[in-house]
Amino acid sequence: MILIAGFLAFNGGTLGTMTNHGDSEVIARVMSNTVMGGSGGSITVMLVSKVGLNGAPRWSFTSTLNGAFIGMVSTIYQNSIHT
Repeated sequence: MILIAGFLAFNGGTLGTMTNHGDSEVIARVMSNTVMGGSGGSITVMLVSKVGLNGAPRWSFTSTLNGAFIGMVSTIYQNSIHT
């Protein structure tokens, strides 16, 4: 959970400043993209785990958390395009 907060702070802080007009909109977009990426990754891994495509069909919190990390990491490049 600390890593999730770290990803939000890292991706939100990539702009480095909020002094120019429109910077707050860019930061809000980056933060929402990071949250959506983490949510999408965790939901995808939960469904894949429950269907049984990666082993026994069961819910796994650690796999879900890893899916959230994967989703958040996948947004890093996309967030750098916005800044």
